[in-house]
Amino acid sequence: MTQDELFEKVCDHKKRGLPLVCYSFPGELEVTCILQDNTEHYCCTDYTESGFVFAPFNPDEKNFYIPTDHAQMLHARIPAKGINESKTGQLLEREKSDETAKKEHIRLVEEGLSAIEKGVVQKVVLSRQEKLSVKSVDPVTTYKKLLGLYPDSFTYLWMHPKTGTWMGATPESLFQLNGQVFSTMSLAGTRTVEEVNDGEWTDKEMAEQQYVTDFIKDQLEPLTEDLFISERRTHRAGNLLHLKNEISGSLKDDQYPIKDLVKALHPTPAVCGLPRKEALEFILKNEVYNREFYTGFAGEMNILNQGRQRTRLFVNLRCLRLFKDEVLLFVGGGVTDKSRPEDEWNETVAKSQTVKRSLI
Repeated sequence: MTQDELFEKVCDHKKRGLPLVCYSFPGELEVTCILQDNTEHYCCTDYTESGFVFAPFNPDEKNFYIPTDHAQMLHARIPAKGINESKTGQLLEREKSDETAKKEHIRLVEEGLSAIEKGVVQKVVLSRQEKLSVKSVDPVTTYKKLLGLYPDSFTYLWMHPKTGTWMGATPESLFQLNGQVFSTMSLAGTRTVEEVNDGEWTDKEMAEQQYVTDFIKDQLEPLTEDLFISERRTHRAGNLLHLKNEISGSLKDDQYPIKDLVKALHPTPAVCGLPRKEALEFILKNEVYNREFYTGFAGEMNILNQGRQRTRLFVNLRCLRLFKDEVLLFVGGGVTDKSRPEDEWNETVAKSQTVKRSLI
């Protein structure tokens, strides 16, 4: 099937108001679409189900998934990805920041710093949403742009009558599982390409990312064998740079491994904080909006691949929700005792450019 044929079917399915998801994995020249044949809300219970899962940030809220046994699964090759980012970047530089939103986010960061000083949390990830008025945005056209802009990210378009339309390009894997072999990553710390050369990172960013690495190591050691953590390196995602460790190993037990991994890793300190329980409570109490699926996770679950069950889940970062005449963007950053409120605001502005590029 060609890319045009696939997206034609997607558009027809969209008109019928039925759930669907389109997605492409980092570095792969293929797009997959799963088209559900009814409007039911299917929810994963023990993660032994097969399909595409779309889960919220708050673990206590219900997830959604499109089951393969109630859907059509389509694949198409796509052209080599990559769009000139310099042009879109110049266009976005003309935008002006919302001073009210800036003051509100700085106030939130200051509250986070106060909680750190009092010993309530060690790190907390604080976010905001940004509203953009639009005349009309076609989800499929916008998703095609996103595919081209971010070849090294997991890109997706999710449409469901009970959740609305979501779209994103995330650089962060929650975990991948092929049989008993798994891999994940510790990804945190953010600077723009213009701000830093490879290796030039501050103590704040290195400490922030180390918290994530240590948490993942502690959570996975009881479940795994041969746990391997690579050396830390710089990872580029669009116009942003992050610090990253690759982490891999094999599971000790094959009974409900996905459920155990999800419980162990979600939400990670990269999107929540430490200690996890206290950071989650702080976020739910102090952020002035509901994150919904932002900083949740999404991806394939128990899909047959070369005779083995494969799962590939990604943290839902750099995402937006589309309405008829409005777009909501979601951005955030990790706050530690070394954070400066003005810098935290600037980080969210830089992150917002990722999905804004696809709207131009």
